[in-house]
Amino acid sequence: MDVNYQTCLEFLMQDGYAAPSWGICQAEYDAWRHLLGLPQADVAKMPRTELVAIYRQQYWVPECPALLTGTDYLVFDLKAKVGPYLATKCLQDALALDSDGHFGIITMDKVRSADVKKLNDTLLIAKADVLGDKAPQNLQPKTVHGRVLTMLGTPA
Repeated sequence: MDVNYQTCLEFLMQDGYAAPSWGICQAEYDAWRHLLGLPQADVAKMPRTELVAIYRQQYWVPECPALLTGTDYLVFDLKAKVGPYLATKCLQDALALDSDGHFGIITMDKVRSADVKKLNDTLLIAKADVLGDKAPQNLQPKTVHGRVLTMLGTPA
C-alpha cells in the first residue's frame, strides 16, 4: 500500500544506510538530476526531498504500492539492497514461481493469493541468504520481522 512508503523508507534508513548519501552513489545522483534537467550536485549535500524521490522512483514503484503491508517493506528493502531484479527473483522463489526477475501479472496474482505471514517469513529467510555475511546485526530476520509486525500493528 502506497501509504506505507514513508514508514518503509524510515525503516530502511535504519538498516545500515547512513548520511550523507544514504546508499545513493554520486553517479546515480548525477543521472537522476540530469533526467530532471538539473545540474550536477554533491550527493553528500543531497536534500531529503531528493532522497525520498529517488528511493520512491528506484525501489518503491511500481510493485510496492500494490503489495500488502509488511510484504511491501520486505520487497522495498530487498530492492534497495540487492536491486530490483534479484529482489523480484527472491519474491518469486518465495512464491514457488519460476524466477525470471520480472514482476508481472503472474507474480502479482500469486502475491495477492499468498499466505502473507508465510510469504513474509520466506522473504526474511531469502533476505538473510542473499545478504549473507554483509548483513549488519540490525538486518537480521528477527529485527526486520519485528518491524513488519510493528507496521501491521501486531505486538512482536
